[in-house]
This record gives sequence, C-alpha cells and structure tokens, in this order.
Amino acid sequence: LAEAIGRLDCMTTTAIDSDAWALDSIAEKMKEREILYSGEFRNPDFELLLSEKIQLEIDTTMLLNYPDIRDKYDELGIPYFIEDSSKESHPLGRMEWIKLLGEILNEREAARSYFDEQVEKVKALETIEKSGKTAALFYIGEDTVYVRNAGDYIPAMLTLAGGEPYITITPKVIELDWKGTPVAVQVKSNTTWTIEQLPMIPGKDC
Repeated sequence: LAEAIGRLDCMTTTAIDSDAWALDSIAEKMKEREILYSGEFRNPDFELLLSEKIQLEIDTTMLLNYPDIRDKYDELGIPYFIEDSSKESHPLGRMEWIKLLGEILNEREAARSYFDEQVEKVKALETIEKSGKTAALFYIGEDTVYVRNAGDYIPAMLTLAGGEPYITITPKVIELDWKGTPVAVQVKSNTTWTIEQLPMIPGKDC
C-alpha cells in the first residue's frame, strides 16, 4: 500500500526477507539496503529497530499471539499498532485501509484517489458471467493447514471474478502432497488444523 501512494521512502524495515517479496521494488530496495530486514514478527531485531529510530511499527493480527513481543515494544518505547485488514469480508474493505496509511504518511489525497480507482475496477466486474469454475482456497504453513473463511475477502475476490470457492460449498476432500507423502484431507470452512491433527487418509499421487 505504501508503494501505491509513492511512499516506500518511509518504509525503513520489514519482517519479510527480500527473497519472499513478490514486489520487485521492495526487493530491490532491500538489496540496496534502503529497507532492512528486521527479523520475523515473532522474533524482531529490537536493536535494529532502535538504531533505525522507528517511529511506528505496523504489525498484523498474528502479533496478538505474542504478548511478550508487545510488552518489549512498550518497554523500549517503540510505537506500534496492529492492523486487522485480513478480517475484512470484501477486498475493497481491505483496500480501504490504504486511507489509514495515507493519514499516517500525510498522503490523504493520494490514498483516496488510489482507493477510488480500485472501486471502479471492482464495479467493472459486476456484469461478469459466472465461469462455473471452483477453487480450493487454503494454504499450508510450517505445521498448519489454514482454510480461508467463507466470509473473508479472498473467497469474495474469487466470486467477483466469476468463480466459486470450492471449500465453502460443502465439506470436501482435497488431495495434496505433504512432504513427499500423498494424503487426502477433509476440509471444512472456518477450520485451522495443525499437521498432527489432520484427518489424513490414504490418497493418490498429487
């Protein structure tokens, strides 16, 4: 969002390493050390944050699971806030958070203009025909399978594009390859499992 309003210059550190960024502009700035990797959100480099004189640390709701990190921010006097745009039920709801960033970076007009452009793009999808295609919306973390909530913005994006979220129709069995082992996983909406809790049954090659 900072890139969208032309204020990457205000971004000093990031909790995502350069090789994980999909945005070339940020990866390049990290290569030039204009933006520094400050460690994962669960284990930030506090000394680096202090040396860079961070004025505001922006974190996701995942930080709520680490009260010790929040306490350390308070102890060191590092201002932070938790943005929960991931809880929005519509992609425009999440995009509207750019207005907050615009207020923080004194780019109100740029942020509102960019948001309005995205509104027009979404309006253009209103007449799109249903494709009849479905997609399973989930991802696998280090030891957890996350299934997208049927009411959040990602399934809504699929619906806007003419598709239909596969998992939100009825409970489904998805075949996947987990660390070289073919398994079949029965998934329901609003579900999170650790790998150990997965209801695995023999599956086919994926």
